[in-house]
Amino acid sequence: MSAEDSIMAIVRDVASGYSVLVEDDGRVAYGYLTDRKNKFIADVWLYNRSHAPAEGQWHDKEAMPFLNPAEYVRTDLAIRFMEQPADVRISWEASEQYEAIARIYLHDELVGILVPGAKPGWSVLATKDGPIAKRFIDHWK
Repeated sequence: MSAEDSIMAIVRDVASGYSVLVEDDGRVAYGYLTDRKNKFIADVWLYNRSHAPAEGQWHDKEAMPFLNPAEYVRTDLAIRFMEQPADVRISWEASEQYEAIARIYLHDELVGILVPGAKPGWSVLATKDGPIAKRFIDHWK
């Protein structure tokens, strides 16, 4: 897959007015939560298609969207990458604590969670908390 073949899925929650955008640009995939005005209010790294670099490239804005470095990526778990928008499903939940919880599924497997203001959100492939994803905790399982 090349960058020209990027895949994007957008799922809107009518009740809350929030939307989740999942984008795989051929190198890396992210999930983004937008509010009723389409402002980006949360994001999470979901997976690298490309080889995980040894170090983060956070200082190089030209490298955006960033690949997650190897030390932050689980190697004991494999997921199927998004190949088409229909591979994405979002489960919405109203929450007193977070207002809304968006669970991101690829091929019916939970891969990420976004809540308003979470920068970053939680990724099943994150081995530890980092700048672009937090690791899953029991609270989300």
